[in-house]
Amino acid sequence: SNPTYQWYVNGLAAGTNAPVFSYEPLNGDEIFVEMISSHSCAVVTEATSNIVTMQVAPPYLELFANPTKGGTVAGTGNYPAGAQVTVVATASPGWEFLNWKNADGTVISTNASYVHTIIYCYEALTATFSSTAKIAGQLKYFNNQETIIPSPNNHGVFYAELYEGETVIGERQLLRYNIENGLDSYYEYIGVESGKDYKLRIWEQATNNQLGNVWTWNNWGGTTANDALIIGFMTANNPILTQLPWIAPVAVPNYTPLFSKVADMNNSNSLTGVDALLLQYVMTGAPGYMPLPGGAHNFRLATTRLPNHGAMAYPNAPELLFTPFGNYQATTTASDVYHEVSLNNLSDGLNVFNIYLVSSGDVNASYKPGINSKMGADINYDGLLAAKEGEVVIIPVKVNQSIDFAAMSIGFNFDNNHIEVLSVENYPIHYIDNEASTVKVAWVDQQGKSLSNGDDLMLIKARIVGNLQSGDRYFELMPDVEFADINASVIGGVGLTIPYIESGVTGLNDSQQSLAHSAYPNPFRGQTRINYLLPEAGKVKISLYNNFGQEIKILVDENLEAGSHQLLVNSSDLKDAGQYFYRISLDGLSKFWTVKGTLIYVE
Repeated sequence: SNPTYQWYVNGLAAGTNAPVFSYEPLNGDEIFVEMISSHSCAVVTEATSNIVTMQVAPPYLELFANPTKGGTVAGTGNYPAGAQVTVVATASPGWEFLNWKNADGTVISTNASYVHTIIYCYEALTATFSSTAKIAGQLKYFNNQETIIPSPNNHGVFYAELYEGETVIGERQLLRYNIENGLDSYYEYIGVESGKDYKLRIWEQATNNQLGNVWTWNNWGGTTANDALIIGFMTANNPILTQLPWIAPVAVPNYTPLFSKVADMNNSNSLTGVDALLLQYVMTGAPGYMPLPGGAHNFRLATTRLPNHGAMAYPNAPELLFTPFGNYQATTTASDVYHEVSLNNLSDGLNVFNIYLVSSGDVNASYKPGINSKMGADINYDGLLAAKEGEVVIIPVKVNQSIDFAAMSIGFNFDNNHIEVLSVENYPIHYIDNEASTVKVAWVDQQGKSLSNGDDLMLIKARIVGNLQSGDRYFELMPDVEFADINASVIGGVGLTIPYIESGVTGLNDSQQSLAHSAYPNPFRGQTRINYLLPEAGKVKISLYNNFGQEIKILVDENLEAGSHQLLVNSSDLKDAGQYFYRISLDGLSKFWTVKGTLIYVE
């Protein structure tokens, strides 16, 4: 009833006199116990137990890599408790080590080589790796300065989202200033993998999230007749386009995909003269041309891989085109209108993909958003045109220098309290908005036109509706006036002149009075118009003379009132092509006036 116990470990006595023996075993230990009976009648007083052989696994440390292709780990194995083990993580090419985490996900070290103390029977550590491949870039306009497009801006914000297949990678990103890089309108996706393909999506959101409120809807612009001229050159495969490498980097007609799209105004996937014509109507603001026909968006988007943030794509056209999605109407939900591009086979490290925007039609890539960068003319007042209220007058707009040009975009703001613009003579592509007090004109001719100093650029027919006095400015040039030559090069510093208007013919001193006159078009084929301003009433005679000074026809011989008049001269009034002269004489109440002009008739 009260035996004694003797424990043995590997044949050596151990433990205490107790039926339970507790100790820390080693692998292979053999344990047994002897029990000695306390009963006096026991025949055999000793009993020996079976032998228990201990099988002991020492503490085990297991290491993992996440993701497995991100790198390798070293240090997995059995260690005695309390041992200090150096574990090492080695990143694979294109990856970088981030940290060590324990089984609970807690970061325990950010050093790739880390000394770990064994505490538990089983421990698991994970080395976390991140791909060094990164997609990043800025939102820019494609021009010679690669102007930053602000986001956020006073219309809303731009967003970016990255996909692998149809799976979203990370969250959508607001394009905005990045403090770390010091870059505006910036986006960045880290942790992407080299060698993989991704899809980048860009869109806008704005107040009440309607497309009509976003930046791209409200900032289309920068196109001029020079752009229409270049589109005409593209349809004609004109070799001059090689001076614009983003359009024709080698030889025509191998136009770059982006600028083939930029020139495709009607979204027909082909280039014709219709695109050049359509652009002229669009830029004059004619109703029915915005949004663009065929569902074309105001801006075309593209990107190209760059080596770093300081590199520029210009003057080479970005290589990758975004595909537009969504119905391009002002009331469309803005986020339903977006653009996507595939980014293939990323490399290790930084992959810079700036997002470039180009206004549809701006093929010379000269627009700088927010800047009236194409202002190429100014307007001065000289001379006097006398007219009464209610009278229709022809206002000559003259050039103050000799100019050879093939494209012209021009717009005027006018005072609709004093004049009502009725038409622009001989320029069929124009739009007049008397309510908004604007008139815009676009003209293109690949053969070009020559004007001498003082020649009429255009004649504007207008009605005098309010009192005007000499010194009152009634026309001002709008921004984005541009002239271009037959090589599609912009002509800078063109000066224009128009006369003051005096809404009455009295009170003029001698220095203000003149018998003003002009002819347009000149040279001409079918007919030309002589415009003349009589400073007073009287007998008027207008005669035509040939190059030898012989009078060949009397065109006018009658009494006329003071003010503006015009006279058509037909080619039938002349014999052969060549140079002719006209003479205007006025026998007025105060004195006799006479002036002479030149006409050039070409067949």
